[in-house]
Amino acid sequence: MRASIALAWLLFAVWSVWLLSLQGLVARAGAGAWTPDLGLILLLSLQARLRPEDLVPAALLAAFARASISIEPPAAICAGTLAAAGLARGTRSILHVASRLPSALLAGLAALVFTAWLRLVGQVRLGGPEAVDALAIGAAALPTACASAAVAWLADPLLAGLPGLTPLRKRRSWLGAVSDPS
Repeated sequence: MRASIALAWLLFAVWSVWLLSLQGLVARAGAGAWTPDLGLILLLSLQARLRPEDLVPAALLAAFARASISIEPPAAICAGTLAAAGLARGTRSILHVASRLPSALLAGLAALVFTAWLRLVGQVRLGGPEAVDALAIGAAALPTACASAAVAWLADPLLAGLPGLTPLRKRRSWLGAVSDPS
């Protein structure tokens, strides 16, 4: 059983890199700011089906996958991804986020926060704290958030059921029940 769990975590990292590469291709093809954050959507699709204690390792793997192909600072990526996972975990305790609408709204909100965070870090790196325009950062992150919410609503069941990820969804939860709600 341990080998299948290790393989599932490895496949989650591989799927993350592939989806982030696809995200880059979509952005280069002309989607620009309307490019959905596919890596974040995968993480949030899976998080509703993971054990709560598996969310941080999943977020770290997603952050490492993004850092491996991104020009953004790895520390900012890790902080933003962990913040998105924390937001998801907090929301998970209030709402049933495995259903499509709450999952899509969560993906949109997380993409808004994550994209705004990376833009903030970029502005501070380029011009210092005095160069930060919070309203412009939020407005620039809004198209990504909307696109991410739409794609999450459409693709959530597909992403959560990607080949190789089943062992992560079928593990025993902290309540003692199988954690696969599907």
